Amino acid sequence: MRAGLPVALAAAALLLAAPARADGADRLAPHAVQRAVVGCWDVGGGTRLHLTPFGKHSVRFRAVHGTRPRGGPRVMTGLATWRGDGHGYELSCRPRSIHGGFCLVAPAPGGLRVRSYALRHGGGATGSLREELVATRCRP
Repeated sequence: MRAGLPVALAAAALLLAAPARADGADRLAPHAVQRAVVGCWDVGGGTRLHLTPFGKHSVRFRAVHGTRPRGGPRVMTGLATWRGDGHGYELSCRPRSIHGGFCLVAPAPGGLRVRSYALRHGGGATGSLREELVATRCRP
């Protein structure tokens, strides 16, 4: 059994079991979730997502597209935002679109659950789910 799998399963259980708290105590990601998502992930479409720890709870991201996508940079970097609602970290992992978009990533059995959303014109911060997959670790 791979060493990271028990941590990923424990982190997935935490995400599913812990409802969002009104007092704001869930504003920081659990340590187990941070440890489970750190690393290099193949998120499909020739894109690799590199997640590195930042502090005790956060992660930095670096999304590297195989080729420069139309309308956007080949490399996107930043600090992921923890969603206190239990959906994971919010970050950019897909090429930029005219109205914007984002990805939510969280540990999942067998890898990293990635959900990609596209924002609609005039839709505010809500988006349409465009893609959902379980990413695997990058091969060296």
